[in-house]
Amino acid sequence: MLTVSTPRPGITRTALLACVALAGFVLPACGTAHSGGPGHGRLVVERDPANGKTVHVGVGDRIELILSSTYWNVLGSSTPTVVHQDGPTITRPAPMGPCVPGEGCGVVRAYFTARSAGTAVITAHRDTCGEVMACSPSQRDFALTVEVSQPGGG
Repeated sequence: MLTVSTPRPGITRTALLACVALAGFVLPACGTAHSGGPGHGRLVVERDPANGKTVHVGVGDRIELILSSTYWNVLGSSTPTVVHQDGPTITRPAPMGPCVPGEGCGVVRAYFTARSAGTAVITAHRDTCGEVMACSPSQRDFALTVEVSQPGGG
């Protein structure tokens, strides 16, 4: 049995219970890879260091791409029938603090699902690496090759 007490005036028990319930849904999603239940693939999280690399996934697996600048524009998948982007790219600016406005602090996040066996490339591009600061050629493009195999490795 869960006992909830109100720690401060102004916070209702209902609000506190909602936070506890939400934590039950959000916290399990943290991490770099996990397996889902029957019929669900795993979640593979890739970040900036994956640029130029190849990741191997199975049909049904999901890929979460997190790039560490709000200047990135995720272009999507080269072959949507193999790897499909699930919804729009999400931009999350960093909270106010040590980041100076205009630096692009924050992340962009996009989700993809491996739909069929084959190869696709997830790409992103940016021209700006900071306010009034162009990116060098090596900083402009991101490419992650995704090789998708059928369940069972076929």
